[in-house]
Amino acid sequence: MTSKSSERITSARPLISRDLLRVRMVSDPRISPEGTRVAWVLHWIDAAHNQNRSAIMLTNLNTDETRQLTPGDASASHPRWSPDGEYLAYLSTAGGRNGNETAGRPDRPPLHGASVVGNAPQLFVVASIGGEPHQLTNLIGGAAQPAWSPDGGHISITSFVHPERGLEPVRDEQAPTEPYERFNSDVLVVRRLHWKMDGVGYFGEYRRHVVLIPFVPSSIDSGQPQLLTTGEWDLNVPTWSPDGRQIAVIGNVKRDADFVRRQFVYLLDPNGTPPVLPEEVFGL
Repeated sequence: MTSKSSERITSARPLISRDLLRVRMVSDPRISPEGTRVAWVLHWIDAAHNQNRSAIMLTNLNTDETRQLTPGDASASHPRWSPDGEYLAYLSTAGGRNGNETAGRPDRPPLHGASVVGNAPQLFVVASIGGEPHQLTNLIGGAAQPAWSPDGGHISITSFVHPERGLEPVRDEQAPTEPYERFNSDVLVVRRLHWKMDGVGYFGEYRRHVVLIPFVPSSIDSGQPQLLTTGEWDLNVPTWSPDGRQIAVIGNVKRDADFVRRQFVYLLDPNGTPPVLPEEVFGL
């Protein structure tokens, strides 16, 4: 008699590359404020388009029902619940130029096809009961690290920002027709040690800064991004204080930041206008 365990061993076969197309992975689970739902990210490989895909899924803990909350034609990640549980903010590559298939200028050679500037995900919001998602940002530097304010009136993000030009909207631009200009107009100029990152891409002189996005449910398309910080340094992971009066961030605003592996915690005033240098709390 053959045991079930030996039957499994006998029927096993070596893993082949095409098996990867069947793999489904999950990440970033987020429990809703009332504790009855979980938003999470489903990842898979789209063999037809040779791309990695992801979508925001929503599971009801009372019924075990799971449904897809975001459209399947573009990748979505980083689900974040609004404080009242009515909305989910997330990042997506949907939206014209920032989509995977349409990124960059038309007819331009892919000299810097890995550049994150102009190709990064944007911030979207969708009602937790479902419906049409709304795009809240359209920035060349994209959106990352979203976090809701405690009152639900703002969403903080980080975005790649040019130290001199500030926030720049994505614009549809025509490719140059003159050959020299066409092949040289997007040359990447590097003046710093830290100008690219694995998993992110090239960002050149752009720096990651904190941006506030106003959120009003009755007019969620009307919020104008507000740049909280600016300068030749980077800030990451904005985190709101419980009273909403301060935002803690991690970074290094010192001139030698590219040459040392030291990070500091800074505090920002979300009502600060114009952008100011953050207040240092401590460093590690």
